[in-house]
Amino acid sequence: MQTVPSLAMQPNSSTTSAIVWKDRTNIKATYQGRSWVLSLTSQPTSMRRVIDRAIKEGKSDLVMGHEICPLEPEGLKHLALKKLVKAADFFGWDGAADVAHRLEAGDHDSYIKPLTTYVSSRIGNECAKELKGPGLNTVVVNAYGFTGLSGPSAAQRIILTRHFMYGLDSRGNFDDTKPFQHKAYADYIRTVMFGNNLYSGVVAANHARFVSSIKTKPSELEVTKGMVAIATAGIHAMLQDYANGQSRGKAASFPLPETPGIWSSALSVLNNIERVNLPLYHKIMHELYLEASGAVPLNKGGVTQENVFDTVNWAALAAIDVDHSNTSPVASTSSLPATRTTSGIPVLSAATSPSLNATTGSVPTSPST
Repeated sequence: MQTVPSLAMQPNSSTTSAIVWKDRTNIKATYQGRSWVLSLTSQPTSMRRVIDRAIKEGKSDLVMGHEICPLEPEGLKHLALKKLVKAADFFGWDGAADVAHRLEAGDHDSYIKPLTTYVSSRIGNECAKELKGPGLNTVVVNAYGFTGLSGPSAAQRIILTRHFMYGLDSRGNFDDTKPFQHKAYADYIRTVMFGNNLYSGVVAANHARFVSSIKTKPSELEVTKGMVAIATAGIHAMLQDYANGQSRGKAASFPLPETPGIWSSALSVLNNIERVNLPLYHKIMHELYLEASGAVPLNKGGVTQENVFDTVNWAALAAIDVDHSNTSPVASTSSLPATRTTSGIPVLSAATSPSLNATTGSVPTSPST
């Protein structure tokens, strides 16, 4: 095991200048065949922290991000390098001759390449299993209702026409005004990203990435563009297996050669919907979030904030007598007369103080909706 030298010769106009990299930038790698190879356990603490963080954030971007296609080798390496630099920045190692600088200007073969190769492999090593694993084929095929001998040919048709990306109209036909609204999308995203597996854990740890594209509706969260693009790629690959008769045998490898193009096409469609009809884009992404995650909107079924507020037994709550002495933490209740306001919220007749105490007896009022 060798430490990659900290002294690097870098071209600078017509002269050659030496950069002495800081010690914490060093990595330990072995030269095997024609390239440098490294492992995480052998790395110094500083670089291990950078690598660990880059892998963690890279997995999040693979599932939820949309700036770089993670389903092709070069895209994955680009993602890895971006996350390595970002991790170095996070730790404050972004100055001259420091980690971020060396990742951008260090020796490619002995430093940048082994780091990006290792991190990209760790980011994507569960991709095939998680996005096209056992059981997912059944989820997708059942969502489209394919059965019997005619199923594979029907699957092949919707692959060729790209109709698999669309929801159905009232007559059960694919409707090109309903992109990404087929049942298969919610079923796939629910299973892969809100289930009990690795990528579900990644999504749960990055819940803050769920936001609304409508500023006036911040609580109406949406799935990310990357999740829909990944779902499109995964659904396409499994339909392709089914159409080729491979669903019961050995499935084709993943990603397929055409998979990056499927991912990019889905992203292009999403971007265009967002551009030409933002309310529709929000509707699609929010409904996918609700259906896939199992979340229930507050006002679903006519339930409003005031309805929820009114379910609290305010009279009983206000009658709880809390002993503030240090000797007795026990709270007791007493009966006090209560009246109801016109809004239906119980208010104690003696309610004049902001304290929720049986003696003073005041209660909150309903928030406006």
